[in-house]
Amino acid sequence: MNLLFKKIKSIFTGKLIVNPFDRKRAREGLISIRVFSLQKEASRRYTKPLMLSLLLRLIFLLLPAGSLVLAGCEVNTDGNWEKVRKDIRSTFPGVKQISTEELQAWLTAQDSVRPLLIDRREAEEYAVSHLQGAFHADDMEDALKIIEKEGKDRPIVVYCSVGYRSSVLARKLGKAGFTNNYNLEGSIFKWANEGRPLYRGDRQVHVVHSYDSKWRKFLNRKLWYIPPKQ
Repeated sequence: MNLLFKKIKSIFTGKLIVNPFDRKRAREGLISIRVFSLQKEASRRYTKPLMLSLLLRLIFLLLPAGSLVLAGCEVNTDGNWEKVRKDIRSTFPGVKQISTEELQAWLTAQDSVRPLLIDRREAEEYAVSHLQGAFHADDMEDALKIIEKEGKDRPIVVYCSVGYRSSVLARKLGKAGFTNNYNLEGSIFKWANEGRPLYRGDRQVHVVHSYDSKWRKFLNRKLWYIPPKQ
């Protein structure tokens, strides 16, 4: 491994990679200077592209899990909400968006049909906190079961951590004929950042599962859920 990093370093320092044993033998006259020069030329011509290839493979292998874009997820991890909003809207142009302000007004209105809230996060995320009355769905199949049970004619609002996973599900629901559905823009992170109510079961709480070290930068540090020590 040390040799690999030395070779990688040589790419940027411009130093040649030559077998040190052959260098010594050349000095001692055990191999001809011509042969040694040819080795240096080969190193100059082939080491750099070879090591660049190895470097790219090494970077790929060392990338943390989840850092690649999968199904429209995991991009723009610099904490910039505007970039996330624009990316979600451009990636899912057919998905209707609803703001946190609009959803809270809808939920508190007395004369409107309450939307069906679907939480498209993992079960352990949902267990930490969720929007009041939201149903957890791991996938499209779960979502369809919830809709079948709770009412096909009800409007639907889907959310996740920041809106990527929920947009994927909202798009699938739209294609399945449930066109009166929305993605909660900013999802539970933005909802929580704005001080809106969170629940664990029937009890109000003030923490949110932060998903991972990259995405938690979108969540107020005071809201990070810290699991109890075993």
